Amino acid sequence: RLVILFYTMSDDNYLLPKEVGLIFTQQTKVPFSLFHLNVQSVRNKFDELSIFLDSFSFRFDVIMLTEMWYKNTDEVDRLEGYNIFILNRSDKLGGGIAMYVKKHFKCSVITEFTIISNDYEILTLQHEKSIYSVVYRPACGNISPFFEILEVFFRFIGENGFTLYFGGDFNIDMHAPSYHKQEMMSLYQSYELFNVILQPTRVTPVHEALLDLFLMNLSTSEVIAGVVGETIRDHLPIYLLSNVSYNLKETCDPEVYFRNISAKNLELFEHHMNSVNWSAVLSSVSADEAFDCFLEQFRIVYDRCFPYKLQNVSRKSRKPWVRKEILRMINKKKALHHHFVRTKDASILSKFKKERNQITKNLRQAKRANFNNLFLDTKRPDVMWKKLNGIIKQGSYGHRITEMEIGGVNLTGSALAETFNEYFVNLVQTSKCTLCGCF
Repeated sequence: RLVILFYTMSDDNYLLPKEVGLIFTQQTKVPFSLFHLNVQSVRNKFDELSIFLDSFSFRFDVIMLTEMWYKNTDEVDRLEGYNIFILNRSDKLGGGIAMYVKKHFKCSVITEFTIISNDYEILTLQHEKSIYSVVYRPACGNISPFFEILEVFFRFIGENGFTLYFGGDFNIDMHAPSYHKQEMMSLYQSYELFNVILQPTRVTPVHEALLDLFLMNLSTSEVIAGVVGETIRDHLPIYLLSNVSYNLKETCDPEVYFRNISAKNLELFEHHMNSVNWSAVLSSVSADEAFDCFLEQFRIVYDRCFPYKLQNVSRKSRKPWVRKEILRMINKKKALHHHFVRTKDASILSKFKKERNQITKNLRQAKRANFNNLFLDTKRPDVMWKKLNGIIKQGSYGHRITEMEIGGVNLTGSALAETFNEYFVNLVQTSKCTLCGCF
């Protein structure tokens, strides 16, 4: 059973990230957690997004993002500890959706419901008997094909008995009466789905709209969901905590220990070494015995003066170029937006946007300066390449291919390896490769 902390959830009183974190920590068992935000171009705002996610004090299991505005997969930023699944528009600007899923969740893409078109974008993953799906519907898209794919999708969920977590920007205002709102509600309710987001997710001085939803087929008593009152863009983020726990063991980084070789400890070490009684060493009858006796005394003093300490490794994803002055600007921007959501004051919104744009500019300049300084004093080519590879590998992207269909046969493991081996061995000799169609 989920433990619900009682906060006032009126339209002008949203929870802050730290309050969502408090709800998370109050649960009797760790809940399954999801997050969605329409980021409206994340390419220059990923540092700010990472800082924002850190402010929740826990890590979401699934992070859904819409309107990524990437064209190439290689440009996509990574989050440590997550696998990324992304669907980009390659032919024009805008759109693009993604899911960051913790690495210990073994997910596969359901291609039938992973589609990008002019009318909708949907990305769907399966983990055991659960389905995670994110959707974005462009405001200018034809709504009829969107409703058609939703009906096919919801029918697929019901017929196969999946647990569904479906989030995204539907671009249908569920806060105001309309024909499209009624049609949307009738559609998901006919398949016994529930929307658990009730507050507006897009707030302007003159209008409030509920555009971002979480639809699911669990009982509403099994979840806590809501809208976060802070954001990095125009849309407000939404979150969902479910008591359906997967009890998966999350892979953790190994513990790191170190010895603190400080000036104070060196002075203490010298003092204790001068106080050691070395008579046993001096009276030894052989060099081996003397050395063993010395080493034993030395280790006792060394361990006492330089004991092992556990290194506290921060889980926060803040980059080295995000300095304190930028963090202060981010906190100021958060306060401005929170004030605007409460007051709907247009002048406050103007200040918020000005601060937001300045932060984006400062982050871009700080990042550029950081990488310039990184190579400025590097003279040796091997050191230069080591630094360069460290940067490139952090952003490298790849999929581990475990199976492939070749000639109508699904190959895995050693059979797939042997097929590739045969292909490359005969590559020079063969004028026409029978495998070229699979690449």
